[in-house]
Amino acid sequence: MSESKKERRESLRHTLNGRAACYVCPAGDRVIGPFEVRDISAGGIRLALPAKIPLPDIIQLRLFHRKWRTWLEYQATVVFASRPSGGEFILGGQFARPLGDKELEGFLEKETASGKPARARSAQKARKPKTPVRRMEKRAKPGRDLPSTLPGPFQSY
Repeated sequence: MSESKKERRESLRHTLNGRAACYVCPAGDRVIGPFEVRDISAGGIRLALPAKIPLPDIIQLRLFHRKWRTWLEYQATVVFASRPSGGEFILGGQFARPLGDKELEGFLEKETASGKPARARSAQKARKPKTPVRRMEKRAKPGRDLPSTLPGPFQSY
């Protein structure tokens, strides 16, 4: 990366590579996606798209915030769109409003097998392992385990 590009980047970029998906709302109620979020920072986002999609300069993005368990919508300006050799189409967007620290943290959290955010245990004492108990697989219950709202009318691409 050239020195001029490094100087333009104001916030630290966090690589997600498939741990998050994003829906793009180019106009009105139309929603396309999901698309893989490659990386995110307080200032912007980079998405991997299967093909070049004609998009306006300003788009709405819908991302699921793991910590808050809700969909959030952000406005972004498309700053670049390219296709690296032999790869997917890459789209870079700059958020109209930079993300706050707590907003950004929720996108960076890893999920556990249950789909809930993992919590750090470094400050807790080590617990004795319990005897394994056979449990039934937990089933998703609306309102508790699933997002209360979906990103909107879906149009897969």
